Amino acid sequence: MADGSYREIYKHEQIKTEYGLPVRYIVYEENNAFISRHWHDDMEIVYLLAGSMEVEDGDSRRILQADDFVIINSRDIHSTRCIGHARILLLQFPINFLRANIPDYDTIRFEGYEQPFLSPEQNEMRKLLLAVAGLYEKKDQEGFRLAFLGHLYTILYTLVRDFKRVVSPQALLKTEKNLARLSTITSYVDAHYTQPLSVRQAASLIHVGEEYFCRYFKKYMGLTFLDYVMQVRIQHIDHDLLHTDLPVAEILERNGVSNYKAFLLKFKQLYHMSPRQRRETVSAGRQSSRS
Repeated sequence: MADGSYREIYKHEQIKTEYGLPVRYIVYEENNAFISRHWHDDMEIVYLLAGSMEVEDGDSRRILQADDFVIINSRDIHSTRCIGHARILLLQFPINFLRANIPDYDTIRFEGYEQPFLSPEQNEMRKLLLAVAGLYEKKDQEGFRLAFLGHLYTILYTLVRDFKRVVSPQALLKTEKNLARLSTITSYVDAHYTQPLSVRQAASLIHVGEEYFCRYFKKYMGLTFLDYVMQVRIQHIDHDLLHTDLPVAEILERNGVSNYKAFLLKFKQLYHMSPRQRRETVSAGRQSSRS
């Protein structure tokens, strides 16, 4: 598949690189932040510096603690949720950069070696990521870019040497077909989440029956269609809570929420507080950081 068609088929996060680097490199802090199920062409490594984070990737669910990391491969369907306050190192690798440096990139994936103990491979990767995190404080100093690139290419080498797994052509083709189908659905939700949405509407987009659609969507997205719609709405609602002064009732209405009880249940499951408490908590934190 040509590079251009990836942009058309797959839901994509545009990476903005800085400091003359070929990857996106940031250290940031979040408080109970949630990002619903999505995917993108580019690979990323999330390294938790402090706090806790829940990561759902495909069928797996992990709770990261400080000094844990997770590799999110290109086109993996995943979601993240900070549990309270967290400090995070994020490395995002543009797919063209990966293809230029790993010729067989489109036929492999990187596995994180899930074990109940610290493997030598995991330990080495963690040391590399910790070293990269340390460079963040020196990003404005002379020689930063050279130091960073040295660590970056060592990380790539370690990934290829210790974490690489070849994917069969059949599995690749199946993934492409499924994501093309799912993109039709998620793009529709993105454009119409403020309106009433039904399983019937969604099933008609890919020309299947409702029962088959429900099984299909749950299998590949990891949650029901209506739960996905609610998560998308909640993300927009949370943004409005934190970045506008609009009344909560108005925010819910403008984002398509008609069943307040169902919404509140899902919101509290994700943030462990009400929308009003979420707004007040974040606002208090911002004021505290300014003083």
